[in-house]
Amino acid sequence: IPLHGEATVVHNQRLFDEFTSVKGTYFINGLANCQIGDRLIHPFEAHGYVKSLAFDGEGQLQFTSRIVETPITKKELQKNKILNRGVMSTVADMDSIWGNFQNAISPMERDTANLTADLWPPPGTKNADNIDPLLIVCTDNGEPYALDPKTLETKGRLRDVLPKLQDAFPEGSKCLAHTRYDEARNRFVMCINTMVIPGDDMMGNSQMEFIEFDDNFDVVSTREFTTRFMVFH
Repeated sequence: IPLHGEATVVHNQRLFDEFTSVKGTYFINGLANCQIGDRLIHPFEAHGYVKSLAFDGEGQLQFTSRIVETPITKKELQKNKILNRGVMSTVADMDSIWGNFQNAISPMERDTANLTADLWPPPGTKNADNIDPLLIVCTDNGEPYALDPKTLETKGRLRDVLPKLQDAFPEGSKCLAHTRYDEARNRFVMCINTMVIPGDDMMGNSQMEFIEFDDNFDVVSTREFTTRFMVFH
């Protein structure tokens, strides 16, 4: 995609020159179509749709996009219908006994990895295990998935792509989508969120385990906090 041409109207040449000289790749993860089959789904529970905008520094842009292929997403795309109702959506209208029954038995699990996109380790890193950068995508209270940052192809769950992480992320671990990159210390921080029942005063608790990785995906520290139950977004 050319960033300049005969149809381009430039209102500020200095800013335009700076923009067209940008070099690097910008990743965005967001929502795909909120209509699946003949039904609408809540935007928070739509399929993940990741994009990359690669600027070459000479006024050209390469745009790539792809659906994040989690298990539920692949099944729903194949069937062209909502299979899991999630927390805020339905698989059938609730104006009949049959519709309410269908929703009652439908799973609430909707792990679509539709929020963040984080690249780790940083490009050009020389680490002990020769791990190439992975694009990590996740949704709140879901499992992190790993994508190829060049093609955006879904490789699988992060713990399966890098088996060394299976101790850090036990089977079924649910993470917060948002992470933290500590540039000064070259660290990447993720957080596992667990609901504790019954918790204090039978009200439930939220347990957060922060995991700090180096650029070899080795765990360098962990820390846990427990608070009254809260919903994370």
